[in-house]
Amino acid sequence: MEIPGLLANLNADTREPVIIGLLVIATFVIGVLFIVGLVMAISRKSKPWTVVCIVTGLLAGGCVVGAGVMMGRLIGKQAELAKTGAGPKQRTYSADKSYSIEVPKDWNAAPKLNEDAGIALAAPLERSCVMVLADAKADFAGTLGEFDELTAGSMGKALESPKLSDPESRMIGGFRAIERRLSGRAENLNIAYHRVSVETADGFYQIIAWTTPSREKLELPTFKKIFESFDATASSRPFTKTSL
Repeated sequence: MEIPGLLANLNADTREPVIIGLLVIATFVIGVLFIVGLVMAISRKSKPWTVVCIVTGLLAGGCVVGAGVMMGRLIGKQAELAKTGAGPKQRTYSADKSYSIEVPKDWNAAPKLNEDAGIALAAPLERSCVMVLADAKADFAGTLGEFDELTAGSMGKALESPKLSDPESRMIGGFRAIERRLSGRAENLNIAYHRVSVETADGFYQIIAWTTPSREKLELPTFKKIFESFDATASSRPFTKTSL
């Protein structure tokens, strides 16, 4: 298949990296020809080799400029996607497949975050994290508001200098939910949490995302997208994780 045809068949997410790779390879090959031409032009004082040297030098320079431009566009696009929480996603399910969330495609499973979490994921270098905790509705006799007060309060007690925002009611995935921000210090690290408590037909859920205060503004759109992606299906299977 010809290269233009191959590029046409690539999606927008992979086309630019492939082009950059091809330009880098072309720069290397043309650079070798330039060096050969330069050596031959000097050693033999040959006009044809001088022409080869000039042409390959111009081509190599063009490839470098083109790769730089494409790299700049790619970095700019990634930065814009980070601001809006857009970009490639992956849906991650609990062990019993009864609930799930969508996170950026480069996030990975991080079970060590909390052994009671049905879902636990982290961004590269754990710059941001998210987990989902599930509780069977039959095990808690209170309302969604009372569940949120209990669980958010418990989180706050585990932090130094905790600050908990007022509850904000909203709908997530068609379910009633309460969202809050919690900040504090744990092991000399300042942390900003964004969490939602969700009530479904058979359970209460906590979706908790966090990062450092310096990254909070950047990560907040991603956290919002994660919350909005939450989906749960009624299940007759017992819950295996509990956070109460």
